[in-house]
Amino acid sequence: MSHRFGAMIERISTFNRFDTSTITKAFEDEVRMNLSSQMAFKKKVQDKWEKFTQNKSNLGNYSNFFIVDGEEIFQDWLSLVFPFSGNNRVDFPDAPSPVDIIFIISHAFEPDELAIVSDNLQKCGLYIDVNTALGIIFSNAVKAIGNTISKVFDATYKIFTDNLEINQKGNKIVVYFKGAGRVQK
Repeated sequence: MSHRFGAMIERISTFNRFDTSTITKAFEDEVRMNLSSQMAFKKKVQDKWEKFTQNKSNLGNYSNFFIVDGEEIFQDWLSLVFPFSGNNRVDFPDAPSPVDIIFIISHAFEPDELAIVSDNLQKCGLYIDVNTALGIIFSNAVKAIGNTISKVFDATYKIFTDNLEINQKGNKIVVYFKGAGRVQK
């Protein structure tokens, strides 16, 4: 468990209190707090996008870009900008159009991370189930990539939650985020 994870959970529990009306802003604030990591991430994705679009037939084919480079992009986002390293799995099972992508990202929360979330919820007097909190934390970290990707694509790119599943696997809790990404007109 990283100190970064504990600090992020403490900030969100204390200042945002898992309030659904402001949770998106809380995760945008987390990105701003890691500005140097976010800028390095953006540069890396920008370089990949420029290389990908050198082939003119790839212009505007956002879904194929994610099929080719998406696993690394999301792994980097979750481990460099956010403190979710190691236990992530990223799959892109479908691309219904050149601008749409469907993906599944999972993260296995370790026992020490579960304890941190539980302790912070209790300390802040928040009556929210730990599994619900884990789903909120992970899904919002994934969706927060949209603003940075929008800057790379020079087009508004949004990530939407399609399904969120939370399962216990031994002493870990695994959050499965099924999402869809799309360029907004």
